[in-house]
Amino acid sequence: MNPTNLTLLDFRKVIPGIYKEVTSTDAFEGMTQNLNDEGLYSVGIFGKLGSKERDETEAFIDTKLEIFNPSYFKSITQLKGLYLGILKGTEYAVWDKDAKDFIKSNIIEGQTGYSFFMSHFPQLILAMTESHKRKQRVQLVERFKAIASAAKVLVPPAGLRDIQFQPNGATVEPELTEYYRKLLFRTRVVAIGSQEDRDNPLYDNVRWGLQNSYNEIDQYLFSLMDGKGGLFQRRVSTRGVANGTRNVITARKVSRPHLFESTGVSPNSTDVGLYQAMLNFSYSCINALLTKYLDTVFTAGSNSARLVNPKTFEYEYVEVSPNTAEKWTTATGLTKLFNGFSNTHLRHKPIMISGHYLALVYDDGTDVCVLHDINDLPEGKDRRLVTPMTYMELFYLSCHSTIMDQIAQQTRYPIIGIGSIVPAEVNLLTVVGATKRNVMDSEWNVQEVCMRYPHKQANPDYFDAMSVDPSREAGYDSDHDGDQLNCNSVCAEDSKAQVRELFGKREYYISGSGRFLYDPVNEPILFMLKAMTSGMEE
Repeated sequence: MNPTNLTLLDFRKVIPGIYKEVTSTDAFEGMTQNLNDEGLYSVGIFGKLGSKERDETEAFIDTKLEIFNPSYFKSITQLKGLYLGILKGTEYAVWDKDAKDFIKSNIIEGQTGYSFFMSHFPQLILAMTESHKRKQRVQLVERFKAIASAAKVLVPPAGLRDIQFQPNGATVEPELTEYYRKLLFRTRVVAIGSQEDRDNPLYDNVRWGLQNSYNEIDQYLFSLMDGKGGLFQRRVSTRGVANGTRNVITARKVSRPHLFESTGVSPNSTDVGLYQAMLNFSYSCINALLTKYLDTVFTAGSNSARLVNPKTFEYEYVEVSPNTAEKWTTATGLTKLFNGFSNTHLRHKPIMISGHYLALVYDDGTDVCVLHDINDLPEGKDRRLVTPMTYMELFYLSCHSTIMDQIAQQTRYPIIGIGSIVPAEVNLLTVVGATKRNVMDSEWNVQEVCMRYPHKQANPDYFDAMSVDPSREAGYDSDHDGDQLNCNSVCAEDSKAQVRELFGKREYYISGSGRFLYDPVNEPILFMLKAMTSGMEE
């Protein structure tokens, strides 16, 4: 791929007539709401509001006095601090004809000012050193010396920085406009009759003011693009992925209570918490919520909800507000609930809607059943085990089977090799101590089995990290000191099928030479075994 090359703007190509001139600092014509025809938002110069022309047409400001291009100015003043002092009028120098450079002097023998610097600028020769950075700056200065200065400043299209009209009649102008307005104010004091007037030392302070205003415009535009918050890194070159998450890698618990009972731990799975999983697979989780338990509470297109009376534990039909109905029956509302789930203090709180419980949950440590009326509990079942449904229970019971069926693409930055990007199945974790439950349907038959039911407890310890198999740690070049892992959802069903097919192939685990591609024995395990066996006699 070829690099993008940037060059300095040649203002000899900014031809009056093709590029129109902005001359007024006023946004409007007098006290009217008509945009000034010679101003920074002019319809005549930039085109009608909302038109394509307004987004593409540029203009210029005539500064009357030549000033440096800001990028060029920055390069030349960084080569020698004396140049900046001369241009500002704060340091004095003399011109050395032999060295073809400025030599620092005093107020009696030397001269200063923008005009003094520009009078010798064409003959200026910059000295080279061993510094590569200085060499690049000198090359830039020499290459663009012919177009380094101009008496014009380009104005970007008005559509990219347009004035906004508020409903209350007020107007909002972008910050960039104020920088251009300041530049225009400074041009008003310049009255040029001939070329000699342009080089008159009396204009040195005005000329420096114009240069400073131009530099401020340049700095503002660059600040919009520079750094992590700038346009390039935040928008153009960002690694942000829709429904992608990022979390800290923690050590994985690989043991299991029963040898032949699967816990979801394998080289091809990653432990993910419920909160992260819902954000990662939000579309699938929204569908699961709307088609499972919420479908029995809310009716589409109606504000009536089947809720539970908190005193009698019996169901009642309650009229809820439109906002409440939207919150629980739309993708936008459920997404807000997912985001609010980040608050750990709310996760085990009963769900209250208009003073009523959303539903009830029976949990005896083996079986779990969602109830909408205490009278639906079969005889012989202890009513004391029926409690109001919490956010944790609702989200887990609705989404756990959907989440466990997902595939994630995981990436550890910086990428060091093939092991940095790995597909993985999702092993959903909830709270410490979570155990298996049989989820019963309304007829009290086993509907499904959940592996880690988030049972109610006084001080739950939530799993809000990511744990990968130890065999993957070397490929990720990760440890457990705060390293993070990106997790992106794989949505297409054919892609999921291809990943699962890959998991069943020999070449995914063993190289052509017969060695493991992902070694189950890594440095932490070796150090642990060494520590456990040190000092033992044969």
